[in-house]
Amino acid sequence: MATAILFAFSNVASAAAVKVSADAADGYGMYLDLSAQVTAKTNLFPVGPVTVGTAIVEVKTPTALGDISVASTGTPIPTQTNSTLNLGLTTSGTGNGVLSNINPLLALLMPIQAGSATFSASGAYLENNPVAGSNSAIGTGSVEHLNVSVSTALALQADLIDSTSTVTVNESTGLFTASGDSTFVGASLSILGHSIDLAAAASGGVYLDLGALGHASVWANESKYWADGVVASSCNGATFSCAVETNALQITLDDIGIHSLGLLGLANLSATTDLCITVGHSYASVTVTPVPEASSSLMMLLGLGALVGFSRRRV
Repeated sequence: MATAILFAFSNVASAAAVKVSADAADGYGMYLDLSAQVTAKTNLFPVGPVTVGTAIVEVKTPTALGDISVASTGTPIPTQTNSTLNLGLTTSGTGNGVLSNINPLLALLMPIQAGSATFSASGAYLENNPVAGSNSAIGTGSVEHLNVSVSTALALQADLIDSTSTVTVNESTGLFTASGDSTFVGASLSILGHSIDLAAAASGGVYLDLGALGHASVWANESKYWADGVVASSCNGATFSCAVETNALQITLDDIGIHSLGLLGLANLSATTDLCITVGHSYASVTVTPVPEASSSLMMLLGLGALVGFSRRRV
């Protein structure tokens, strides 16, 4: 009798059918954030160097270009897209002394887009995809015809850079799969005259120690996974939720000297400039809840009935 009871409950515990309760998919084409702290000094005899002006400036995209966010509670929705055709940069900052007017600094630091680029993204939740009984959340982020430069510090060109993040769950088995992929067509990147190997950047990142000129890091085709809310290498062991985020390209420049940005003629000016650019960002996630099967419910009732009868006979 005890064996029958355990069998009944083990059948319930092994029920793997699930139902999607929430999903999300989003992406963007590019995000750029550049900041600089500038100090102007002059030599005052016999005192020595004296600060005569300081400034803090920032240039960025106020929102990620082509940004889109799609979310639902397990209900199929059409693929949604968004796109924009320009950098749409905003500037801000304050200065004092000889740097009260920050416009010359902004002019020197302003990123420039040659020609026109298209920054776009999409998000979708698809039922019976890629096969019957499986549902997927898919996010994409891309840019086409990109040709952006930041003075002499950085130059990035590409016919196409994009990424796709996909999470799929089989509602019959409860098994998750997730993937993040990136595409580069005609892409090239240089930082302070150093040509960056994007294939190497996709195999563990590229780091540049430029000495007095600062530091740089580049990551390509980088995906991060969360299984049941915990950072993981994949979603293979997830039981109730899976998420994946992919960046096709992420560039970070730290403490880049302002002289390297075209201000060599201003010997009394010093600064550190930080720059972060993310291109082709995508994200997808799916959350599920268990669905007891009819046979499992019956087995549970039989098990409970057997347990009651068994306990009564013991009294």
